[in-house]
Amino acid sequence: DQNLRDPLLFEAVCPHSRHSYKAVEDDPQAMSDVQALVQKGFLECYDSLDQRVAVVGGTPIVSKFGVVIKEKNGKVKRRLILDARESGVTDVARKNQRIVLPDVTDLIRDVLCCLSDSAGATNLSVKVFVMDITDAFWSLGLQQAEVRFFVGKLQGQYFVYRRLAQGSRGAPLAWCRFFALVARLTQSMFDPSEFRTEVYVDDPAMVVAGTGRKQQVTVTLVQLVW
Repeated sequence: DQNLRDPLLFEAVCPHSRHSYKAVEDDPQAMSDVQALVQKGFLECYDSLDQRVAVVGGTPIVSKFGVVIKEKNGKVKRRLILDARESGVTDVARKNQRIVLPDVTDLIRDVLCCLSDSAGATNLSVKVFVMDITDAFWSLGLQQAEVRFFVGKLQGQYFVYRRLAQGSRGAPLAWCRFFALVARLTQSMFDPSEFRTEVYVDDPAMVVAGTGRKQQVTVTLVQLVW
């Protein structure tokens, strides 16, 4: 915290001189990725600096866009991130908590507990269902006072974030705190002998015991609540 900068005294580099990394500026797919986020309502696009200042309520801090490309099992996954570290935005954010994810052994323990509780019952089984939360971080919005710190620029256009920015210090903490609450509330709906869940950031794994029909109803109810 000794090196933490005061956000009210943050001096922004002239937005006109800011650009994303050359590899991103020259990547034709990058603009398509950004526009897709605009269409979903996660970002807002502006052509002029005057428009943007009025929207964010002050001089914006422009960060560079980056693209993380991962290939797994023959599938290529692209993730657009805002480099908040390079622009200095990370230096005005404090992270005073740590999220501890469950171990694989926690999930194994849940399976064993459900198997033990259902021992001797007929036509019962225990299954593990894994879901992926689409656009997880994007589901939480930014406070208006934080908007000016999350602005990107690509090919001369300014993009204002309205949701948690991937690449910011607080996004993982905010999401994990939020969904931890959702998972606990969900768990309270069921008996632990029939349903248990472990959340790995945005990939919740659910252990469900019962008949095939009962398991389908449980998972469907969880999806409906979420």
